[in-house]
Amino acid sequence: MEKRSYVLWVAIIASFGGLIFGYDSAVIAGAVGYLTDYFKLSPSGVGWSVSSALVGCVAGAAVAGEIGNRFGRKRTLMFAAICYAVSGLGTALAWSFTSFWLFRILGGAAIGLSVMIPLYVSEIAPKEMRGRLASLYQLAITLGVVIVFIANWGISNFGASTADWGVNHAWRWMLGSVTLPAAVFAVLLLFLPESPRWLLLQNRDAEARKILDRLATPPQIEEILREHAADVHAQATRGTVALWSAHIFPILLTACVLGILQQAVGINVIIYYGTKLMSQMRIGGANGAFFQQVLVGVALFVATFIGIALVDHWGRRPLLLVGSLGVSATILTVGAALMFHAEGPWLLSVILLYIVFFAATLGPIVWVMIAELAPDAARARVVSIASLCLWLANIAVSQTFPMVNDSPVNKTQFNGALPFFIYGAFGIIFFVFTLLRVPETKGRSLGEMGHIPLG
Repeated sequence: MEKRSYVLWVAIIASFGGLIFGYDSAVIAGAVGYLTDYFKLSPSGVGWSVSSALVGCVAGAAVAGEIGNRFGRKRTLMFAAICYAVSGLGTALAWSFTSFWLFRILGGAAIGLSVMIPLYVSEIAPKEMRGRLASLYQLAITLGVVIVFIANWGISNFGASTADWGVNHAWRWMLGSVTLPAAVFAVLLLFLPESPRWLLLQNRDAEARKILDRLATPPQIEEILREHAADVHAQATRGTVALWSAHIFPILLTACVLGILQQAVGINVIIYYGTKLMSQMRIGGANGAFFQQVLVGVALFVATFIGIALVDHWGRRPLLLVGSLGVSATILTVGAALMFHAEGPWLLSVILLYIVFFAATLGPIVWVMIAELAPDAARARVVSIASLCLWLANIAVSQTFPMVNDSPVNKTQFNGALPFFIYGAFGIIFFVFTLLRVPETKGRSLGEMGHIPLG
């Protein structure tokens, strides 16, 4: 197999884990209503049914770096695949609400561990393809969202003529269906090589060279070996491998802020609470809610191709600048429509445009940059901590949206617009932060990362 084709094949297989990420994280949108009735949940219980998985994401992301460094990228992903499968089976067979949320936490942990995917892809990809290949992760996430929204729609309608279908059965099929793609992912991982850069960090040079022979040309291999040796030597002699050092900390801070701001623009409010929002904005009633979620998922998926096409041509920084402004403008438009009582079906097109801006820019590019900013010796830990910040921000946004949205101030003074004004403000902050602090990494080898100026 030709080297570029082999690299592409490896990246596609690894990114398949992103499909399970998207599937598992979004499946709750269709199941939560049925769960509420089955377990007779209070409002706090409803919130926990959604956010328990996010707590697992935080836990998984917190340990992903150490696990990835100790056991390798491939074994970490294999462990994540097993956790996905066990979580799917456990939630489908849940005998109590406690057993349900414990298995959801396990699934969330698998999502957190999946941050190894863009890191792994970045470490096997040549610099001229790295942006596009690392963006496949976000593409796979959005494809997973599309598939699960369609699956939820189909499962909810399958037994619609039976009164107790949804409450007693549909949610179990929805949540349990993640087991199949998880098992497929585990099998496919058996055919992938370990990251050669991780092998080099373990001083397993002969194994790394053997894998590099399949991934890169001889000049590229020599460049990788030379840059890796120089980078590790510099980190060791200068003592800058410590995350809080003057050399690494600015990189870590930039990666963390990018992760936080990606979530602070409100994307998962649309994903998790989309059906409620559509009704609030008079876009559609309950009968159309599942179908409208499918439209959101399709927009996420299709728009990600724009980012993949442009990331290695336009660069990371221009896409972040355009995307942050676009996301801010569209979400502020939603807020203004609510504020001035202009709700209606036309807002669906604005929401879909918001999705397009996010999926083409902030969605994939943030994952790409988190995975490539740091030097070899610190990359796994930087990715782990930045992803931890991203998931903490996701929890904060997901938990606070119902509180802000249902608050008396929002209803009486903003007519429901306040949360959207907040997300729009964060979009503007994203633009300013990118303009002042985010470097361009297009066309740079991973060996150069950690040595480029920030700001």
